Amino acid sequence: MNAEIAFRNPDSNFPAMTLEKIKDLLHGSERFVLHMVSGRVFDIPHPDFVALSRSETYLIISVERDRVECVRINQIESVDTAATNDD
Repeated sequence: MNAEIAFRNPDSNFPAMTLEKIKDLLHGSERFVLHMVSGRVFDIPHPDFVALSRSETYLIISVERDRVECVRINQIESVDTAATNDD
């Protein structure tokens, strides 16, 4: 699949992801890239590198060995599911 997913939040100038779309990504097997409203980018090689918090408001992303980042779902601007090259 080659797509960028973005969902407009009517209370914000920034798009926001829906919880359902995040859950769909986490149950898939494709690489994806998270683009945050702050400009940060997280390359997710496989959904196994991401967990949904118990409150379902944060993603816990394994960014390095023994290091994680917690990001609020409502701060995700878009998700790129386009194939990326590791060249």
